[in-house]
This record gives sequence, structure tokens and C-alpha cells, in this order.
Amino acid sequence: MNLLSFYDAPNEPSQKLIPNNFFQTYKTSLVDEEHGNLLRQFRQANQDFNFYFYDDLRMDDYMARNWRHRKIYEIYKLSKFGASKADIWRYCILYDMGGVYLDFDSHINFKLNSIPNDTEEIVSFENNLLSSLIDSEYTPNFEAFLNNVPRDGTLSHVDNIALNWLLVFKRRHPLLLKVIENIEEYSEFFSNKKFTSVLLAVTNCTGPVMFTRTLWEYARDTKKINQCGIDFNGQAIFKAIPPNGTYSLDTSRYANFSNTEILDTEKILLNLGCGDDIYPLYYNYDAVKKAEGVKELDINKLNEFHQANSVDEILAKDVLEHVGFPTAISWIQNWAGLLKKGGVLTIKTPCLDIILEAFTQSKIHIEDLNYYLFAGVSWENGSAEWDTNKTTTFDWHRCCFSYDALSILFNNAGLSIAGVELDRFEDMVPGMKNHGLNITIRGIKS
Repeated sequence: MNLLSFYDAPNEPSQKLIPNNFFQTYKTSLVDEEHGNLLRQFRQANQDFNFYFYDDLRMDDYMARNWRHRKIYEIYKLSKFGASKADIWRYCILYDMGGVYLDFDSHINFKLNSIPNDTEEIVSFENNLLSSLIDSEYTPNFEAFLNNVPRDGTLSHVDNIALNWLLVFKRRHPLLLKVIENIEEYSEFFSNKKFTSVLLAVTNCTGPVMFTRTLWEYARDTKKINQCGIDFNGQAIFKAIPPNGTYSLDTSRYANFSNTEILDTEKILLNLGCGDDIYPLYYNYDAVKKAEGVKELDINKLNEFHQANSVDEILAKDVLEHVGFPTAISWIQNWAGLLKKGGVLTIKTPCLDIILEAFTQSKIHIEDLNYYLFAGVSWENGSAEWDTNKTTTFDWHRCCFSYDALSILFNNAGLSIAGVELDRFEDMVPGMKNHGLNITIRGIKS
């Protein structure tokens, strides 16, 4: 079952301090029918909430669009394990939007609308004792941390780890911002270092220990925080779907690793055809330099600067369609050859499937059809100049792809499909120009 087919819901306003938003993430939107049906039932039982599901592709896009100006984005990109990325994302998106976050394989036995209207946050604790998860190897400022336990009665379970797999917060909550700031501040402690237990390192760097540290600081300052016992008074169940959780058989799960780093010291990341869309940590390449930080480069000469099997990630947004079909095919093959094993290629390009579907459903007219297929658009200050003297040879499209065609090309290049997202056209107004009807597809070199 593809969760993207049903998960998002209209963004209905709420009068509550904590808005009716519910967030989950998993590495892919494709799940087994049993798990998908359980999530569908949960959504039907909480119909007054807006549901948002983020796979790795959507999570990366969100972090790049909203947080690339801060160090937290660099920590996100350098994190070797998905658990750290999911930790960072949940704090960031709840700070941006407010609502409820729940781990993908956990479950709650209460209705989401039972959250009181005047509550700014609800925190809870695990049965696990904090002492079992901290140590001088894993915990920054270990001795000072131990000496700062807030035993003034503000927090009900100071010896227990604070629970971060179910978070309930209003938008712009200062505790969430402080978690983000603390991850940024303490990141150097976790850099250039191998840890005996990756599980404990991640738990301290971005997970529940970091959340607990921040909760202590916030509680000392405010002397007031809404709490809900252990596991939300027994109404929340950790890793309940399926029994032992979705990740129990995943050999790449971070808990299975030892004696390794949790943050990469160096990654080779390429942003091809970037225009003025600059990404920190990336080599930002374009045929025409439109902004500082961009290096002019003919993509055909990419191999002169990067060796085979050396690149961690290649991002090619709005690039492939600007060359002929044979060249586009050879580029995909070449980019796959540059990637390391486990390296990621993400391509965003106009999608023939949805362009034609939008046209046959009269969501776009014949002029729009030509616009989306062939472009010829010069964008400036958010407005489009179509087929004018401002249009250059780089602004025209020369080929187009369907989902099936891209899947075959990725597989032929040794890339397994890790994520796919299609732009929506259902609410489009004919004649209203935007940047395209695109497919974003991600492959991992196996």
C-alpha cells in the first residue's frame, strides 16, 4: 500500500493552542497492507486532524526548504543513520507547524481530539531509567549533566528518560527550539569519533537523552510544564505495529551497529543544474552562474572533477529535461557510476503521466500542455516570462519521462527505487503558471 495515496488531509484550522496536525515518517511510503490498513483505521477514528506522512524523500525536501540556513540542516545531512534524521525532523516540523508526532510503528489508545484546547505541550516519560542510557563516552558534559537533575518537584519522573517517540506541542514552542539549539551546540562532541554503541550515541546526540536534557533546562526556567506520567499514563504503546516494531528485522537499523561514527566527517554531495537554489555542504554546479556559491560546469565534464564510486549523493532538480533523450539516458548511467555503494541519486523532472492526465481531465488547457512539456520560461522574482527575448537555450525542454521509463533507467543503472513523489494537479487552475508537473524519484546504488 502506498501511504501517499491517502495520508495527507486538508489543512483544517483549529482553535486549540496545539493545532490538529498529526505527523509520521518512515523511510518509504510503501508498506504492507496490514500496516497500511491499521493507519487508515487510525485516521478514520481521528477525522478532525490533518494527517501528514513523510518518507525520506519528503523529509529531505522539507529540511532543505525550511532549515538549510541553520547548522541543524548540516547535522541532518551528515547523520549516518535514519534515526537521527527522524529525530531532527520531528523537532523541526513540530516547531514549524505544531501538533502531534508519533513513531510510525507505535500506537496510542486515546483520541487525538482529547488533547485539551488550552494546553501548550504534553510530555511523558518512559519506564527506562535515564542512568541506563548515559555515560561519559556518549553524554556531553556528563558530570555537569548528572549534577543538574531538577529535583524541585517541577518534573514528576526525573529519574526516567523523557519520551520522544510521541510528542505533543504547540507551534513555535520554545522547548522544541531549545532542543534544536542543543543538538547544534553539542554536535562537535559527536563529530570525528567512533562509538562503542551506536544506539547510545544516537540516543544522546539527537534522541531521548538530548530531549531529556532540554526538558530539564526548560522546566528549571519555567517551573511549569504539562506532564502525563509514564507512556502517557499507559495509553501509548512503543513499537506495537507489528509486535516488536517495523524495524525489528531491518539489518541496516542503527541499533545493530557498533564501533562506528554517527556523523560523517565528509560527504561528497552534488547539486547539478542548481540555478540560484544553493545547498550548504553541496558542490553547487550550473552551466550558467546565477548566484554566489555556484561553480560553472558543463555536466558532460563532471567526470573530470569527481571519480567513479566516490560521490555520496547527486541531486538533479529540473536538469534532465533540458537535453536530448539519448544524452539524458547517458547522464543517468554516468551519475550512477559516480556514486558510492549506498549513494543516492534524486531526480526531479516533468512527468509525462501527470501532464497528460491533467490535460485529459481539463485541469490544464492546450497552452498549458505546451508550457509544461516544452517550457521556454525565464523565471525572475517569482514570475514567468514564457517564449520571450529573455528566454535562453537553457530554458527549453528537449525530452520528457514517464514513471515507468525512469524506473527502468534507474534499474538498468544499478539503482533501486527508494522513493517517488508526483506533483498534484487536482486543484490547479488553468492558465496559472507554476514551475511544473513533476516527478521526484530517488534511487540507491546497490
